Amino acid sequence: KYLIKHRLLDEDDEDYEYLMTHDEDDEEEDDEEEEDDDEEDDDEESKSKDSDYMMDSIILKLEKGFEPEKVYDEKELQNLLRSYLQTVFPNALVEREVSLKEVRDTIDVLVDGKYAIEAKIPNSRTELRNLSAQLEEYQEEYPNIIAFILNNEEKNLSEDIEYYTKRFKSKLNIESIVKTGKKRG
Repeated sequence: KYLIKHRLLDEDDEDYEYLMTHDEDDEEEDDEEEEDDDEEDDDEESKSKDSDYMMDSIILKLEKGFEPEKVYDEKELQNLLRSYLQTVFPNALVEREVSLKEVRDTIDVLVDGKYAIEAKIPNSRTELRNLSAQLEEYQEEYPNIIAFILNNEEKNLSEDIEYYTKRFKSKLNIESIVKTGKKRG
């Protein structure tokens, strides 16, 4: 509903049809909410649902539609992600390297000021372990965060990446998107 309501999905988009066919459960919930006397709870729940829809849509678009080219480094990967997300969500504000308030560091990509993406091209298991601590810190300021990992075929880290992405989900409740590719240079 959020995506359609804010014109982030067109009728000819394949995800539009999916959302429309899975919308019946949400309409029943909306009817029940209208009967509820506490409007503040309804507003918070609606914002939460909108947030979930946008987060799910970002994940879906990255999983289904984003195929990274050979990149030189993480900065180039960040640029590709930002450019792609700006194309598929033309009404969204997509920023790159946004400074965090509490930690002297930056979020790689930020969508609409609240959906964060941390991009990594790990060269070792240690970098994946460090990513876990990084995500935990970033999550304090941006609870809606996604780990985007480019699995460099030349590094043979598939098992380690699988281990850590499961760990990110179970320990931090952070979704990961893993794409296989190669670095150039």
